[in-house]
Amino acid sequence: MDPWSARRIRGARLAVVGDRSGRGARALAMLAHPGAAVVQALGTSDAHDAAHDAAHDAARVRRAVAAGGAVVVADAQRLAEADLRELAAAAQRGTPIALARALAEPPASALWADGARALGADVHVALDAFTPDEIAALARTLGLDLAAAAAVRLHRCTAGAIEATLAALDDAARSGGGPGDAVPAGERQRVTAALAEVGAHAANVALAVAILGEAVPSDLAAVAGTEITASVLDALTGRGLVVARRDRDGPRVLAPSPIVARAVQEASAWADRARMHEAAVGVTDPHRALRHRAAAVLGSDPDLAALLAEDGAALAARGEWSSAAAAFAAATGVAGDGATARELRIAAVDAYVSAGDLGAARELVPAIEALPSSPERDSVLGYVAIQSGRPAEALDRLERAWKAVNPRLDPLRGARIAHRRGLDALVRWDGPALIAWADRAIELGGEAPPAIESRAFRGLGAAASGDLVGAARAVDEGLAETGLPVAVSQRLMLGVGWIQYGLGDLDRARTALTAAREAVGGAHRVSLWALGWLARVQFEIGDWDGALASAREAVDLGDSTGIVLCSPLAHWTAAEVSALRGDQEAAERHAAAARVAPTGYLTQRIPAALAQAAATRGGPRAVLAAVQPLLVDPAAQRVGPDFWPWHPVAARALVESGRADEATALLDAAPRPQSTPARLRMSVARALAEPDADIAAAALQGCLADAEAFPVAAGDVHLDLGMLLRRTGHRRDAAHHLAAAAAVFESLGAQARLQTTDRERGRSGGPADADVAALTPHELNVARLVVAGFTNRRVAEQLYLSPKTVQFHLTRIFAKLGVTTRGELTARYGGELENRPDGPAQR
Repeated sequence: MDPWSARRIRGARLAVVGDRSGRGARALAMLAHPGAAVVQALGTSDAHDAAHDAAHDAARVRRAVAAGGAVVVADAQRLAEADLRELAAAAQRGTPIALARALAEPPASALWADGARALGADVHVALDAFTPDEIAALARTLGLDLAAAAAVRLHRCTAGAIEATLAALDDAARSGGGPGDAVPAGERQRVTAALAEVGAHAANVALAVAILGEAVPSDLAAVAGTEITASVLDALTGRGLVVARRDRDGPRVLAPSPIVARAVQEASAWADRARMHEAAVGVTDPHRALRHRAAAVLGSDPDLAALLAEDGAALAARGEWSSAAAAFAAATGVAGDGATARELRIAAVDAYVSAGDLGAARELVPAIEALPSSPERDSVLGYVAIQSGRPAEALDRLERAWKAVNPRLDPLRGARIAHRRGLDALVRWDGPALIAWADRAIELGGEAPPAIESRAFRGLGAAASGDLVGAARAVDEGLAETGLPVAVSQRLMLGVGWIQYGLGDLDRARTALTAAREAVGGAHRVSLWALGWLARVQFEIGDWDGALASAREAVDLGDSTGIVLCSPLAHWTAAEVSALRGDQEAAERHAAAARVAPTGYLTQRIPAALAQAAATRGGPRAVLAAVQPLLVDPAAQRVGPDFWPWHPVAARALVESGRADEATALLDAAPRPQSTPARLRMSVARALAEPDADIAAAALQGCLADAEAFPVAAGDVHLDLGMLLRRTGHRRDAAHHLAAAAAVFESLGAQARLQTTDRERGRSGGPADADVAALTPHELNVARLVVAGFTNRRVAEQLYLSPKTVQFHLTRIFAKLGVTTRGELTARYGGELENRPDGPAQR
């Protein structure tokens, strides 16, 4: 996927891209125009050989333009004014030009005074840092296959800094591997040189910042053992060694990125680092203080390791998994090489996965896999496999862990394994197994975290078993408890939102899922599910901008944490919205990203198939190809349509392929829907499969009442009914429903559906007797304000209605008058509406 900046540059006639050194600008410009003629401007600086003067620049510019393709100019700030004007003229004639400039170097021409706008540049990109998408795309230009998660991880290490990122990619390209957490050679040299330039006093401050990560000046002075002056901070910030900020609490100084902090520490003496870690104990909270003590130890310290292990266990019990993981990892470093260190390493992996940092966990997995088999080892590796979407491995490891543990003698360990067996059952959508394992974890765990979390998700077992009412009751009972830790309440809110979505109470679902997503101190793995289901809720209620935002947030969070388990759910919504809006490229991109192996979890494979079906341009055959694996999977056949509505999608494709009998058989075999949206989807699919047109039309007509509360469904039912009525010769009735469908799709921005509707309306004709006299008093009031130029929100304020009610009235107005847009309503009926003698209707 090309990053947005590259697409902007590619679409411009003349683009200007700049960053401090110019290296990032050149890389991004070349990414936007692969295969472009590249001109390296040399200018007339004394630093260049006399042979490389402005005349040579001009000749190279002329040759590049004459070649006929795109032109990228590196170090464009060195070009003479005549060369810049020649490039601008070429851009006007249709040659794509990208000027990459180094902002730190004074330009040779006064034309740069206004950022080259005098040349008519239509795109300006000021590059402060690379995004993860840009990092992944730049890696591909170097021949590196960098996965999205790896790009996000590199971005986290470098903070996207241009020089550090390019140095890491250069190192990876030379070594033939992927970029790791090691400081790139180029960045190490830069930082070492910068520390030498600022002097010992400032270098000491830079080291203190690297040790603390972020601090107020007083704490920084205590750790550095020296005064923090403005001149010192200016010297360090000017060389990219620290960042100084001011917020409501005053000034703060922090490291620009983990890579820079690591480079500063590696360039410093061990004794200086140890001294500052010891000093940091006095200015940080007790948990960080223990970790600073560990960092100052050279060798092992069993007593300190025990303190850190105890601290990690206490943090884990409160659900503070990130801090717990840091404590266990620090304990591992000072525990030596014995059994204690092995147990602590397993605990660290466990906590990293629970925190949702699968990338950090995977770094330690090879060391865990090398250990002898044990219940704890196999349980943790099974946990990693679940979050990585590898069901066969997860089940194998968890079964071995369960067989090896004696729950009577070691109930807490047994509860932990049972809890993970329950998670595995959840993502298999195996309700009975989920309930059984949750009950076992609760029985063994008492008030320990595995039991508490199992109580939180047990209700989803009832939902997966088809008992949505019982599921809702279970999570409501959990919420009735007071004083719950954040981690537990977050899981309960996820359960409430997930189940209420299945029940069709979308308002309550949205509230609960938003709370689960925003829980401070909650787990990323829970937030991922909350975001995925929140996107589905927003899609159903017609908030497509919100749905795309939630889906993208889920994808980004999944990439940054390495947890791919929930990604297909998010990509399904993004693919569906993009396809409906007519953004086919984005739809196909999300569908491709949603793909999982045939051996993936059911809760991955179903949304992945639905994403493929939504994005396809190949008609019903392509849709059937997307859902074919589900049609032959007994486990998928048992999944109800309340959460995973693949049956109606497959049935529609079967009907459109002339296989209505197979569609009916599929729907008959599906579990019975319990929610209004699911019943609606299944009823529409069944009506489409009905061979008797009158019965089918009556069934679709009956669906309209349920559909009014769900905009997407309402538009689809009106469209289906209009198409059916047109085919059976009821042109006037068809026109009415097609107009209603068009009004809904226009309000949603569903361009693809709107085009289909417009084609059908062209075949059926408009209503012959459309008249404003057909409007109700409420509709008349709304129509008058709309033709007067009022937005829905202003209409709502004027008439004391909700915007949703205004939209409902407007949909009916459009249908009755045979129009699809506000502009058409105004053009055709504006005068009549304004001149009607009727007084305003009263509420």
